[in-house]
Amino acid sequence: MKLILRGKRFGFSLREIKELITLFDEDRSGKKQLEKTIEYGERKITEINEQIDELTRLRDEMMAYKKKFEAKLAALQE
Repeated sequence: MKLILRGKRFGFSLREIKELITLFDEDRSGKKQLEKTIEYGERKITEINEQIDELTRLRDEMMAYKKKFEAKLAALQE
């Protein structure tokens, strides 16, 4: 149950989680499961980094517009 909850929290699909559970049943050493977990984890980290980059760009753009709007408002209030 812990694996399922952790997998969902990290954004793994139910199919991926099922595969990880099945891999442990096939190989009780856990080696295959760990290899696949690392593979999925690397993909997820890449996705998260891309989302962070996109959100950072969006924030920076919004902050630039906010400064322009504040300057325009200040000029109108003078």
